[in-house]
Amino acid sequence: MVRVPVSKEDMKSFLSGQRTTFVLTGAKNYGVYSYVSSITLDAQFDGKELSIFSIEGGFTFREGFFTYVSKTIKLSPPASRRYLYRGVPSELSALPSI
Repeated sequence: MVRVPVSKEDMKSFLSGQRTTFVLTGAKNYGVYSYVSSITLDAQFDGKELSIFSIEGGFTFREGFFTYVSKTIKLSPPASRRYLYRGVPSELSALPSI
C-alpha cells in the first residue's frame, strides 16, 4: 500500500465517480544523494471499476557532483480503447503461509 497526500476536493471528485488527475511527488535529501520523483495520473473510480487514462512521470537523482534527470515518460491508451488500464475488485487467492 502506498499513501500519498491528496486534496479533499480531488478525493471527493474521485470517489463520486468523476475523472480526476492526481499529481504524486516524492523527494528525499540524504546529503550525499537526493532524488525527486513525480507521477501524474488521470483516473476514474465508479465504485466497481478503476480506470486509468494516462500516466506521466519522471525523476531527478543527484549523487555528489553528478545529477541525472530522466526523460519524461508518457503512457496513453491505444487507439482501440479509451483507457490505459482497467481494474475490478476480486477475491485474493488463499496462499499457504511459509
